[in-house]
Amino acid sequence: MCGICGFAGFEDRELIRKMCDSIAHRGPDDKGYYFGENVTLGHTRLSIIDLGSGHQPIHNENEDIWVVFNGEIYNYRDLTTLLRKKGHSFYTDSDTEVIVHAYEEYGLKFVEQLDGMFSLAIWDERKRCLILARDRIGKKPLYYVEIGGSILFSSEIKSLLEFQELKREVNLKLLSHYLSYRSTPNNSTLFSGINKLPPGSVLFKSEALITIKNFWKLPEKCLVNSINSGSVETFLNLFDEAVRKRMISDVPIGAYLSGGIDSSSVVARAAQYTDKPLDTFCVGFGEHTDEFVYAREVAEHVGTNHHEIIVDSYDIKKVLPKIVWHLDEPIADPAAIPTYLMSKETKKYVDVVLTGEGADELFAGYPKYKLFASPLRILPQKLKYNIFRYSPPYTVFNTTEKMNLMSNGMLEISEHSDLSPPVADICLDGMIRQDIQYWLPNYLLMKVDKMTMAHGLEARVPFLDHKLVEYSTTLPDNFKINGMTGKYILRQSMSKSLPKKIVNRAKKGFPLPLNKWVTEELNEIMISKLHNSTIIGEICAPEAIQKILRSTGSWEPVKRFRSTNQVWLLFMFALWYDIFINRNQRVNL
Repeated sequence: MCGICGFAGFEDRELIRKMCDSIAHRGPDDKGYYFGENVTLGHTRLSIIDLGSGHQPIHNENEDIWVVFNGEIYNYRDLTTLLRKKGHSFYTDSDTEVIVHAYEEYGLKFVEQLDGMFSLAIWDERKRCLILARDRIGKKPLYYVEIGGSILFSSEIKSLLEFQELKREVNLKLLSHYLSYRSTPNNSTLFSGINKLPPGSVLFKSEALITIKNFWKLPEKCLVNSINSGSVETFLNLFDEAVRKRMISDVPIGAYLSGGIDSSSVVARAAQYTDKPLDTFCVGFGEHTDEFVYAREVAEHVGTNHHEIIVDSYDIKKVLPKIVWHLDEPIADPAAIPTYLMSKETKKYVDVVLTGEGADELFAGYPKYKLFASPLRILPQKLKYNIFRYSPPYTVFNTTEKMNLMSNGMLEISEHSDLSPPVADICLDGMIRQDIQYWLPNYLLMKVDKMTMAHGLEARVPFLDHKLVEYSTTLPDNFKINGMTGKYILRQSMSKSLPKKIVNRAKKGFPLPLNKWVTEELNEIMISKLHNSTIIGEICAPEAIQKILRSTGSWEPVKRFRSTNQVWLLFMFALWYDIFINRNQRVNL
C-alpha cells in the first residue's frame, strides 16, 4: 500500500518531492522517483509484499515502461507465471512488476487481468503516453488535474495542491450534491479543476489528448447466467476465496470486529487461513450503546487475540482538524472519528486490517431496503421512492430543506442533482446498484482508505472482491431480503461458523454519540464556526442555520436526528474550507 503522484507535460524536481512529502503517511517505509523528459513519477511505500525488492517506480526489461502503484494485486503470482511463459523477465517478487509486463502483453486491456484494489500510473516512453487506472469498485482513490496540455495526478488532493499554479477554489456547482449526499460524484470534487478518476476506468494521455474509458461495470441482471443463483455453497466458495486472497502478506494482518454479521463473517473465515490467532479490534465510546459484548463473544468463539479500544479519552476537538486534512474533501461521516482513532491504535499491532464494508450494499442490509420486502411490496411506488430518498444513509438535506438553507445567489450557482432513479424504475436491484456505484466509492470506501492510510495502515475489503460483487447481481431478491430479514444468504451461509445470536442480530450501524457531540462536547466550537465562517455566510441564510441548531435539541427523534446530521455536514464543510481554501486553520499532525 502506498501513495502515488506525478505529472506529464513539464519538469519540476522540487515539486515532485513536495508532492510525495505531503502523502508520506500513505507510505512511511520508502520513497522513489522516475525522472524523464517532461514526465515525473513519485511514490511513497508501505511495504506489504516483497519487503526487500519492491522499491518503486518499477520498470520493464528495457526500462522504457515505468509504473507507480497503490494497492494490492491478489493474482500476481498466477499472472507472473503466465507472463514468464510468454517470455517476460522479472527482477522482483512484487505484485507491482506484474503490471508493467501485463501492459506490455495486453496493452490497455491489461487492467482486465488485474484482480485487486489499485490506483496506478504507467509511463510508456516509447509511445510518450501516460496511463492512469483505478480499480473496479473504487477502493483506492486517484485524483488528477488538467492545466493547459499538462496533467498532474495523485492518491490525495493535498498532494496536487503543492502545485502553486492551481487555484484553491470551491466547486460551488457541486454544493447541492454535497448537501444531499455528504460527498461528491464519481468524477468530480469540491475543488474547482480537481477531478476523480471514476472507478473501473482508465485514463490515457498522449500529447494534449486525454481520453477516459470504462473497463468494468456491474453486469446487467438479465444478462447474467443465473444457474447457481441463491446457492449457499457458491457464495461460501467465493467468499472464502475473497478472504483467502486478502490474507496474502509479508507483514502482520488483523481485522476490525464490531460483533455484527459483516465483520464477524470476515473474522470467522479469515481465522482458517492463519496458523496463529488473528488480531481483532473493536472500538467504543464508553457508552451503553458500545458493541464490545458482541465482538467479545465472536472473538472468544473464533479464538482471536482481541483488542478493545475506548476513544472517550481523546480530545475530539484536536482530532477533527487532522481528520478533515486526511479526508481531503468534506466527507460528512461522523464515523470517520472512530475509524481514524481505531486505525491509530491498530497500527501498533498490525500493518494490514480486514474490514466488513460492502455486505450491506451487496446483500440489502440497510433498513431502507426493507421497502422491497414481501410485506411492504404493496406500498405505492411513489411512497417507497420518497421514503428511500430521504432515509439514512442517504439524503441529509432534501430539496425543500436546501431551498430554505441556501441563499438566493447560491441557489442559482449550485446544480441540483438527484441520484435516485425515476419512480417507475424503483426496485431492490436498482437501489443496490446505485449504492455500489455511488455510495460505496465516494463515501464509505473513501473514508476507510483515508482514515487507515493516515496511519500507514492498509485496509482490505473481502466483500468487495469483484467476483463476489458480480455474483451478488445474480441473486434473486429473496436471497437478499427474506421476509423482513436482510442479508439472508450471508446469514444462512454463516449459520455454522458463528453463534446464533450473532447470525440473527439485526443491523445496528455504528453507535455514535453524535447528538451528544453536537449539543455538548463540540457545541461551542460548532456554533462559533457556523456563525463566523465566511463560506457558510456566503451560501446559507442565517435564520436557516439558527433553526437547524435549535432543532438538534428537539424532543422528536426524527427531527433531532436529521438536524444533528445537517449541523455536522455544515460544520465539516466550514472546517474543510478553513483548512484547505482559506488556509487559516492550523493542523498539527
